[in-house]
Amino acid sequence: MLIIMPIERINLLACKPFPYRDLRVDPVDPEHVESLRASIREFGFWGGPVVRRSSKYGFEIISGLARIEAAIAEGITEANLFVGELSDAEAIRIYEKKWVRR
Repeated sequence: MLIIMPIERINLLACKPFPYRDLRVDPVDPEHVESLRASIREFGFWGGPVVRRSSKYGFEIISGLARIEAAIAEGITEANLFVGELSDAEAIRIYEKKWVRR
């Protein structure tokens, strides 16, 4: 199934981790965040974090949590992100694809 997602300017501080991501099992690697911070300083923030709207708070980060954490640490508070109208199953599939590639 092809999922097409628009890009929207999003407040990064309104983004929270995907609730189906168990951060005890799949934590954000601080060294990876530092590497991403260096990349953002050199090349800017771009790329493909994927979020979906949340009824509890602004957005859930499906993919790209480390990148968003790095951007916030670099003082970036808004960025263009892919915003999907995703079911839980679709969001889990996107998250799992990213996780399996590591």
